[in-house]
Amino acid sequence: MTSQYHAYLMRIWQSAEFAEEQLFISLEDPTTHKFTYFMDMDEFFAFLRETLSENTKDLNVRKTDN
Repeated sequence: MTSQYHAYLMRIWQSAEFAEEQLFISLEDPTTHKFTYFMDMDEFFAFLRETLSENTKDLNVRKTDN
């Protein structure tokens, strides 16, 4: 059985530089040091859903190929 594994360093902070306090989120892949930034929780959860959806599709293809 093949498994997909993702690890990220997540940072969350607020900035008072805007009219309303703005929430910022970043994910860093510790292997590649690639950063992905999000302006709100909706963007963040959309990224997670997309990433998990791609992995599920990959696993389903592998299962049917056997």
